[in-house]
Amino acid sequence: MEKFKIFFWEKKSQLEVWFSQLNISSLDVIRFASFFGVGFIAGLLFKRWSKYIILITLSCAMLLAVLQGFSIITINFTTIQRLTGLQSITNMQTIGVALFEKIKEYTWELGCSGMGFIIGFKTG
Repeated sequence: MEKFKIFFWEKKSQLEVWFSQLNISSLDVIRFASFFGVGFIAGLLFKRWSKYIILITLSCAMLLAVLQGFSIITINFTTIQRLTGLQSITNMQTIGVALFEKIKEYTWELGCSGMGFIIGFKTG
């Protein structure tokens, strides 16, 4: 009986072998599933509220850019760097470059979130 338990627990499933070949641990699978779930819920909510979300986001971004352009307000980029951890942000143009660098760093997580978002958007 003891040999059977050792044999049973030592044998790996095909899925475990495949994950080990891809260098993916079980914690990574849980993390990817969590990102998929969050993306799915965001897709469901976005389908219902998309008009308002896009309108408010674009309006706020354009308003801030125009107000900063006319020197009515000053955006403290040092505080933004400290809060976000993106040290390369020095003006409005470098925000896109810094975000693209983070996207490349978190490709798997964003891919799982994106798939969940698309499926949630289609089902919602």
